[in-house]
Amino acid sequence: MAQAPDPQDRPHRAGCAALTLSVAAVGLLALGAALVLAVSAFPDRTDTPPEELLAKKAGLTAYRLNQAARDGSLTDQEIAWAADGPWIVQREPRAIRIVARYTPGPACYEYVLVQPMEAPTSLQFARLEQCPLFPERVL
Repeated sequence: MAQAPDPQDRPHRAGCAALTLSVAAVGLLALGAALVLAVSAFPDRTDTPPEELLAKKAGLTAYRLNQAARDGSLTDQEIAWAADGPWIVQREPRAIRIVARYTPGPACYEYVLVQPMEAPTSLQFARLEQCPLFPERVL
């Protein structure tokens, strides 16, 4: 026959379970506190340097112009979308020259697309020493 459980065993088991849960809870709290301290100890992410930001903007404009010119033409609307800021265009028989102005700065980049435009489009771009005068546009 099976023996009946000792009535004094139950409180002992309940106490062990409560102690185990308490230790686990304290451990989780300590781990959480350590994570909070570790994350707050890292300095905030620094801002992107202006030169890097400018180079990224110029590269994005070059990419967009290249994509827009793949069909063999480049409209003023496509240039405006690509430049995403003030720009001027000079259309020549052999090339299309676009100057876009960016901030911070002002800084300007010149983009030259060789005509006839075929896929892949020949696009060159470079930063200008000085920005030309931009006519005021009504957008």
